[in-house]
Amino acid sequence: MSQIRFARLSDAERIRKICSDLTIDRASKARSSFVKYPPHTKEEWERRIEDNPFFYVIEQARKVIGFFSNYTDSKLAEVTKVDDKLAKIVLKKPAHFIYNDLLRITPEFQGQGIANRLIEKFLEDTKDSQYPLAWTTVSHAPYRNVQSIRLMESFGWNLDEEIQTKEGLTFGLYRKEL
Repeated sequence: MSQIRFARLSDAERIRKICSDLTIDRASKARSSFVKYPPHTKEEWERRIEDNPFFYVIEQARKVIGFFSNYTDSKLAEVTKVDDKLAKIVLKKPAHFIYNDLLRITPEFQGQGIANRLIEKFLEDTKDSQYPLAWTTVSHAPYRNVQSIRLMESFGWNLDEEIQTKEGLTFGLYRKEL
């Protein structure tokens, strides 16, 4: 039986590995993965996990099989790299929001409702929080992540705008009232 819990610093290397394993080339025809983007180091993941009440992992048999990283606006400002255009755009939004960054499940556990469970846990934890909005980005081009778009829309996220990066990628910026 899988169990959702808050991420710990000791999960950083496993999270880094999951991201690395799920990374695809921009031209890939894979149905769902993480489009190649500058990866975080173990130390960067540790900074993202530390003192973060909205960073979840799901484990089975004491092994992390997926995660959902979310950041309050202040935490996002703290961990954002100088060249992260997506985060910079989100940080221009009015304060008191949570940014849903990455939702990743290892391939052998995909399609089992785990992503739904992680989102439900996030929504449960934010129901009575001081954060009225959640933002997320999903790849639109050259790879359109239809699976992620449908998932987020099924939980009430709606497309707010499209963002193009200097690397030639296009992302949809989705918004949800919490």
